[in-house]
Amino acid sequence: MIHDQTLSNGAYVDFKVGKDSSGTPVITSLTISFDQGKVPIGGIGSTIFREIRTLDLMRLWFIESSRSFLTSNQEKTLRGYVKELNVRRIRDKDKESEYSAFAYFYVKFAEVNPNNPTQRLADDLEKSVKTIQAKLTLARKHGLLTMSSGSGPTGRAHGQLTAKCRRLIMELVGQ
Repeated sequence: MIHDQTLSNGAYVDFKVGKDSSGTPVITSLTISFDQGKVPIGGIGSTIFREIRTLDLMRLWFIESSRSFLTSNQEKTLRGYVKELNVRRIRDKDKESEYSAFAYFYVKFAEVNPNNPTQRLADDLEKSVKTIQAKLTLARKHGLLTMSSGSGPTGRAHGQLTAKCRRLIMELVGQ
């Protein structure tokens, strides 16, 4: 059987992800196990338990989830497009593609960092927070990123890519 993580003492970690009441993906089940008859002396102590980093587990989940629909090369292409935006002007007809690219990275960061994806995305893309916020507002306005369902607290990271957004992203990466 393939496990999600193996700890230094040979323990296996497996987890499941669900959504909390606001729709944010969270770990809902965490299982630690050993091969039959292979439990080390002391079992799982606090030092070993600290090896389980929920952030790393959520990153693993995101990479393997269906939301990450681009290959690593396609994502590099998209990242290059976004970083190049400082250098060249975008024609009006290409604005939606630009907003789609920002929306893609926002959703990706929101899955892993739901508390402050805009700031982390701004740091990662070397853009200002105001630029990211403006692009996301326009992405929502153009129907590329969904609005909040209203069930979660305001100020919380939210939104999903629409089919139109996915189509534009695939065009950007040459598919």
